Amino acid sequence: MAGIYSGGAQQEAWFGKHLKIGFAAQDWLPDDEEYNLWYEGSITNWNLGGGAKEVESVKLMGGYNKQYQAAQSDYELSLDVIQTDTQFDEMLMGDAGFYADLFDSHADDAALQTDWTKGGDGGDPVLDTTYYKEGKQSGKFAATDSTHSATWALDLSTHLGTTQDISGFAGTAAADADRGRAEMIVYIPDATTLAGITTISLTLASAVGSADSQFDYTVSGNCVVGWNKIVFDLTAADSSNGSTDWSALDKATITLVIDDDVTLYVDRIRIYDPVVTTAMIPDNWRAVLLYETSAAAAVGEKRRMVCKGCKVSSFEPSSDADGNLTATITLKFPPLDASGNANLKIEHTPDAAEATLTTLSSY
Repeated sequence: MAGIYSGGAQQEAWFGKHLKIGFAAQDWLPDDEEYNLWYEGSITNWNLGGGAKEVESVKLMGGYNKQYQAAQSDYELSLDVIQTDTQFDEMLMGDAGFYADLFDSHADDAALQTDWTKGGDGGDPVLDTTYYKEGKQSGKFAATDSTHSATWALDLSTHLGTTQDISGFAGTAAADADRGRAEMIVYIPDATTLAGITTISLTLASAVGSADSQFDYTVSGNCVVGWNKIVFDLTAADSSNGSTDWSALDKATITLVIDDDVTLYVDRIRIYDPVVTTAMIPDNWRAVLLYETSAAAAVGEKRRMVCKGCKVSSFEPSSDADGNLTATITLKFPPLDASGNANLKIEHTPDAAEATLTTLSSY
């Protein structure tokens, strides 16, 4: 598993026995704490190269040579990964899409309920710190079966500060987008909930009641008890009202068709372009590799390499002989930042009980 973290709160996971790796977005969105992203996968190889400092010689008149220090070359960090339920190409996403909710920015249940309005059989949503995939918490949505339908509507303008524009890949106003996907990470806690939900639907609206598109996902046979990644194809709405304006999305509504009391945990809702193009603007990342002899923060020998200002320069997906989805992802970063500080930092402590590694700050 791999983690992406920000705001100094590292969502790490293991590669092999003693290596952890994390990525933090530098300038993705203004609220660092909210955008803590988590991925699954494993790393089979990594390599750090570049950063050469060479002295060059220039011939002058009279047979003299002048030597000078050439600019230090960029570093290059290459990772070979085996992917499980993740897309590392999300690091190439740039501005193509948005996160409707990652649930970490809500201070308490009241704040969550301000953004999410219940309807039908749906109860008040609350925050949960037990079942979550990324960041620090998820949204817990419980329904008591009466009318067989529970809804929760997210006001995007309130939660994100403005309506959302995905017309760059979704196209002009229409029931179906030209291109696009919506993704929800959902935890189903038990067999009762799994059997009690017929469909999970996501409705995206620009004008509620008159311009929206609904996308349905059949739970039976497609979901399991535990974590599920549900993907909706925005090019094929199951129902609609009018033509959704993809340049001004204002609402995202979760609807459950149920025949029993159910509880569901949602840890992110992402709207994105599934096609990565060279026109997308890559984000800057901080990549951290941590070797340690103990998972306890203040125990044992630890060695950490911090690479700042990284941009993804290449992403090469493939598959191995066992049918696993694999990839080589390469990040490049300059030796110095704009203030002249080193972008590569390597730290070591022989025993964290004597000298702990400094806590990484917000990017």
